[in-house]
Amino acid sequence: AGREELAAAGEGIEKLVAVKLFERIFSASDTEREEDQRLSERIACLQFLEPAHLDIPLETIERARPSIEVAKAELCKINAYKSPKDKLVCIFNCCKVASKVLCAAKDGGSGADDLLPLLIFILVQANPGHVHLNLRFIEAFRCATRLLGEQGYFFT
Repeated sequence: AGREELAAAGEGIEKLVAVKLFERIFSASDTEREEDQRLSERIACLQFLEPAHLDIPLETIERARPSIEVAKAELCKINAYKSPKDKLVCIFNCCKVASKVLCAAKDGGSGADDLLPLLIFILVQANPGHVHLNLRFIEAFRCATRLLGEQGYFFT
């Protein structure tokens, strides 16, 4: 078997194990659940944030409202999946949409300094729930060598 076939088999095994054991491996201690709940409540308290609070031009948000809604929906899908890769893909898709929003707003030029405030805005607006638990799950059960490249960059 070639490298690509072995990589695909590894992905399949990771997903199969994660899905079958999800209830056991995603469960958290009382402390982790409390921390996750506190984070969700803190995010909910930030619903007052406007784009200007994060130095995001209002016209960027207004022009890209449909795309921002897509990014929020992608992020909210995270709780529907049971494998670390699928959860990571939700984060990746959200980040890609946000990146495209900025590229369109800045005629192709944007960087992490522009992307982070927009991602914060999207996260606060979406408040997908279980943010802490999902990030912990991905870190714990996604093969470290598969957290490289573009998906790993956006996850960081």
